[in-house]
Amino acid sequence: MENLQNLFQQADDLLKKKKTSASLRFPSDLKDKMADAADKSSKLRLITGTLRSLPASFERKYGAVSREAAIVRAMQTRFAGGTEWGAAVTGPTLLPSPLSGDPSADRDTDTSTLFIAVTNGKKAAVQQIACPGDLSDPALLEAMTERAIEQAVLLLIGILSEEPSARSLLTPAARYKKYARSPLVSFAASILPWKGDGIGDALIKTALIAALTVLVVTSGMTVSEQNAIQQNVKDIQKAVEVYTAPPTAEEESGL
Repeated sequence: MENLQNLFQQADDLLKKKKTSASLRFPSDLKDKMADAADKSSKLRLITGTLRSLPASFERKYGAVSREAAIVRAMQTRFAGGTEWGAAVTGPTLLPSPLSGDPSADRDTDTSTLFIAVTNGKKAAVQQIACPGDLSDPALLEAMTERAIEQAVLLLIGILSEEPSARSLLTPAARYKKYARSPLVSFAASILPWKGDGIGDALIKTALIAALTVLVVTSGMTVSEQNAIQQNVKDIQKAVEVYTAPPTAEEESGL
């Protein structure tokens, strides 16, 4: 626990120095332990609520525990916390290990595997954590999950510190955003300032909205003015027609 507290504090100090923020999601059964570890953190936020389920099409293609699933979960964590960075740990799953061909050596070769990911919405870094066995022992499962959380925080620290080994893991990840939230929310977030937007993105969206507002208002004023001018022209035309019309017989006899 002490090591985890130190890592959280180190990450929080670095986030303050970089003037940014991050959210971290972890399995709910470690909620109390993680809350104690992050008690003094102000820029590293813990997300404990339920995230949106992964789309069925996504799970069929990538699986619920995979590098891609970790990226989507990290993006959902980032959105939920309204922070620039998001980090997440998937649940463990049994993945078969390569077989040697020797039945005695290949016995019990399945490996419990989980993934961690850190993302800023544009790029993501992913790491795989593996442990021999099926993690049927709750204590072993907790130890592996805690190790994964520590590694996720270390990965975040490495990226923020611009360590080459951590930065080299970053790959384009924007294509996974569509899986992280509903299409309607994704559309709204693409045009409106949204929690988790960087300063640059927020300024661009604000400028775009301001430009569109000016355009709409200006267009409305122009149409109104044109309508008023057209009506004035019609009134003048009627007045001119009356003034220039030939006199009637009654009008001529009265002259």
